[in-house]
Amino acid sequence: MPIFLPDPSTVDFKIKANDYFSIVLLALVDANYKFITIDVGSFGREGDSGIFLKTTMGKNILNGTFGFPEDAQLPGSEKILPHVIIGDEAFRLHTHIMKPYT
Repeated sequence: MPIFLPDPSTVDFKIKANDYFSIVLLALVDANYKFITIDVGSFGREGDSGIFLKTTMGKNILNGTFGFPEDAQLPGSEKILPHVIIGDEAFRLHTHIMKPYT
């Protein structure tokens, strides 16, 4: 689907070397690859963590209003842990955000 360029005099875009504009899609999917929430429209020159912090999704996750399920007991264990999302190195650690080891 084509995306039409707005009037360049009204928008601060960064043009990449190949003359394309970079727009970020930030999405959260469940274990079945079902989209839970998305944010589209930030510019590629912004970092992922900065974009995350300014989105409604990011703000809700960090302030505890996102709607994660209640903490649950791990199968075969007595440990009760929160539900988490996995982020890359751009995202800070949080009760509901973890990073895989590299």
